[in-house]
Amino acid sequence: MKDATKISFSRNRRTISTYTKIAHSLPLTHMTTEIRVPGLKAFCVKHGVTYTIVIMKAIAAVKEKYPIMNSILARDFTLRKKLYLCDNVDICTAIEKHENDEFFATFAVVKDVNKKTIQELSAELKNLSNLPRIKMPYGFVFMMLNIVPDFIKFLILRLLLEIPPLYKSFFGSMGLSTLGKYGLTSFDTLFINNFGYAISKIEDKQIVEKGEVWPVLHLTQTCNHSVVDGGVSARVLVEINRIFESGEYISICETK
Repeated sequence: MKDATKISFSRNRRTISTYTKIAHSLPLTHMTTEIRVPGLKAFCVKHGVTYTIVIMKAIAAVKEKYPIMNSILARDFTLRKKLYLCDNVDICTAIEKHENDEFFATFAVVKDVNKKTIQELSAELKNLSNLPRIKMPYGFVFMMLNIVPDFIKFLILRLLLEIPPLYKSFFGSMGLSTLGKYGLTSFDTLFINNFGYAISKIEDKQIVEKGEVWPVLHLTQTCNHSVVDGGVSARVLVEINRIFESGEYISICETK
């Protein structure tokens, strides 16, 4: 076209596109809640962590009551689909990178979230954010995906999702993304995990029934509807809400 500037569809975008095609093929449902968090900002300042870290620990704690949220759907040695309920919480975290004048999202798995302190998790996330992509976990593998044809990308990613140990190593047992710093109050994730979380901003909001102003956290939960129905998804989100509004997250985060 004469009235348009032609630029390349980068290798990064092509790989991301293949991943999102797989995610879009899943029957994902989305639920958003507003959680009153009156002491969260002060708690984060006191301990020198972001609220993303605190939410990671709270989500990991809810897994004890609802093990299904920390599951992967893959095939066993007979090639039959099975649900694997994982003991340790490995959270696949979206991380923004800037390479060759292009901003894009990649991800890395933070392992054993339920066994680490908030300080350990904070240091690990900061390190992952600062690492060149090639030095991130499995960075070389994902860089190689950029080189192969799109149909090979698709086959490789599908294969990883069918083999339980590879699934958990590459994609974790849950997903988490945060865009709160951009002022968003709601957005959906495209993780292929059975449960994924999108953390939006905290804002002061008047609660109508009491006429009071509370800091409110917006949290969206994405679930694979082939694994859990809406009622179970809602119960999980209600439990996360309870942990924050009751202040239980403080004891969760102050113990390993």
